[in-house]
Amino acid sequence: MTKMTSRLRAWIPPRLVEMLAGIGGSVRYRGRYASFAQARAHSLGYENPLSLQRGELPALQGPITEARTLQLVAAFAPIVAARANLRVVDLGGSLGGHYYSMARLFPQTDWDWTVVETPAQVAAARTSAPVLHFATERPQGHFDIALISGTLQYLPDPYAVLRDFAAHADYVVLNRLPVAAEDIATVQVVKGQGSYPALLPGERKLMNALAELGEIVMQWECPADQISLGASRVRHRGFLLRVHQNCKETTRTCVPFGMLIDEPVVLNA
Repeated sequence: MTKMTSRLRAWIPPRLVEMLAGIGGSVRYRGRYASFAQARAHSLGYENPLSLQRGELPALQGPITEARTLQLVAAFAPIVAARANLRVVDLGGSLGGHYYSMARLFPQTDWDWTVVETPAQVAAARTSAPVLHFATERPQGHFDIALISGTLQYLPDPYAVLRDFAAHADYVVLNRLPVAAEDIATVQVVKGQGSYPALLPGERKLMNALAELGEIVMQWECPADQISLGASRVRHRGFLLRVHQNCKETTRTCVPFGMLIDEPVVLNA
């Protein structure tokens, strides 16, 4: 079957392969562009009304079983174990769903949680999540954790944003980040929710950037987020980064280097 597929693909024009790869999926990447600005010109963007419907709060009762949430829980756990009070800045956190999951599982922790979002999203969220702080820019001061989940790829200069948030946090948690062979500017199309410009970071460049900032103490795959780009699939990954210049704790408070989450367990809160 694999040989037959390879032979058929060799005969099909590349553009047709790209079109066929996008059929049937609710989320896909469309096209390759010379720059983020060019990709933005070919998308609806983040302020369209459809994009404001994307935020949902997690269930406040019952077991937490979603792999995406469990991966974040595993990343937060060693930090929670070492500190009773945690100040978190959550870039692109929508309505603050990650806060509610963490507050349920770690009720003994005193959370100070700020979500940084687009102006339209902040205006919509302030009335629905009064226990959180919302802002359109990174607040001043220092944070225990900078959480960037499913967001970095939608920014025109993801590396600059990564450096900025790392400069003001002890730990950076990256999650649901698509990693390509090289930097690729493209458009993400979400069925029923519009389209958005995206810059997928190249693996080597990303790993070099992380190495300059600190130590990767945990990393994982996000199999639920694998999305097609033409005939290939883009791997989505996550990282827990201990920032060298800020974090004074030893790595003994963190999980072993390179730990992967292969089979998430069910957590009951």
